[in-house]
Amino acid sequence: MIDKGKLAVARARLITAMGRDVTWHEFSEICGVSPHTIVNLRHGHTGGSIRTLAAIVQALRLRGVAIIEEDLLATNFSAR
Repeated sequence: MIDKGKLAVARARLITAMGRDVTWHEFSEICGVSPHTIVNLRHGHTGGSIRTLAAIVQALRLRGVAIIEEDLLATNFSAR
């Protein structure tokens, strides 16, 4: 599951790498993911698919952001 907070951090890292602002809509275009999917991820309505995760990571890497898939995944800290 893609963590919405970590997705925001990934966008911020892309902004830093590109040296300019990147809107969420542009972020979705860069990643090859629909804007609707990005909105759902940002609001926690979906955790994203493996393909979505891979597309985001690959697009960020191509633009100079050092990232791995695990950097975007939600962690579960609840002890069961």
